[in-house]
Amino acid sequence: MATVIHQQFQMVVNQIFNNWTALQLAIDHGMGGPLSRQIANDLETYLVDVCCKENNITEELIEDILLETLEEDFHTECEDNSPKEISRILYRFICLLKEGKINEYETEFNKLPTRSGVSITSPSQSQNAHSSRVQEGDMEVEESPMEEPEEDGWTTIKGKRKR
Repeated sequence: MATVIHQQFQMVVNQIFNNWTALQLAIDHGMGGPLSRQIANDLETYLVDVCCKENNITEELIEDILLETLEEDFHTECEDNSPKEISRILYRFICLLKEGKINEYETEFNKLPTRSGVSITSPSQSQNAHSSRVQEGDMEVEESPMEEPEEDGWTTIKGKRKR
């Protein structure tokens, strides 16, 4: 059962990370250096492991992991509150899986947005391809142009959400 939860949660994290504009911009613009894509892959693996193994996982812990990686590894600070939103969504999914609510998990998973041509994993890693889901969810964030790093090396991603 633990392996099934791990695999299903891995699919969720991968899907969400592939659609998270702030993370994709940080990867695309090399904010983590030449290993930006690997840092994102490592974040995905670590987050899945922690959420699946930790009995007392919280939204706050997930958010802390996301914020720490963005700030320390990608030198990126999000002003759009997306790490909080991502942590809320991930927390909901891990709870559904741990509670054995597979039907509800599948319904929610099928609602996740997809974005074609965007992936944090290399083509060889995406062999667990998901069925095409084009339905838009609550997580849609309008893309904004990347700003130049400030003097301290940080880049600020400003929120431009459609409400």
